[in-house]
Amino acid sequence: MGAGASLANEDEIRELESNSNFTVKEIPKLLKRFARYDPEGQNGGITLQQFLDIPEISTNPIMPKVASAYLERRSNKLTSKSFISILSRMSPHNSLDDKKQFAFQLLDSDNDGYLSYSELFSLFRMVTGPAMTDDHVLGIITSILSRSDLQQATRLTFEEFTNVVSDEEIEELFTVELQLP
Repeated sequence: MGAGASLANEDEIRELESNSNFTVKEIPKLLKRFARYDPEGQNGGITLQQFLDIPEISTNPIMPKVASAYLERRSNKLTSKSFISILSRMSPHNSLDDKKQFAFQLLDSDNDGYLSYSELFSLFRMVTGPAMTDDHVLGIITSILSRSDLQQATRLTFEEFTNVVSDEEIEELFTVELQLP
């Protein structure tokens, strides 16, 4: 039995399958990949940095925000279950509609159902990194929020968000395909 198989029994694997976009055959492979980064080897969890160091994840600028939403409060680590949940949400097999909902929920940090100026700034800062100055980012946000078709000039609804951010941008930012052993 490999390291991945020892992390979950058949019932746990079936539960993970029913709550994800992965098959019964893919789950043990994902668990095996997780086990490479789990220092205690008993699902003690992996740190945010260990997760972000995974090659397929390290190049995606939105992943620190995504992974932070799944950290266990007590240990401040990702468990194998949260690892699979993240990868399921970011899977190429996940629907575009779910990715849009996930993106909006993730970015709406105050959970008020809107993306505010500061939440939009955080998004653009994550995506652009140091490539753009704060003034340039602020100019883009001001331009977006000054559109006449918005309900309010200070924030975006989910529908407005999906009209401003293209499907291609959502797919690019919210898709990660982990290479399985």
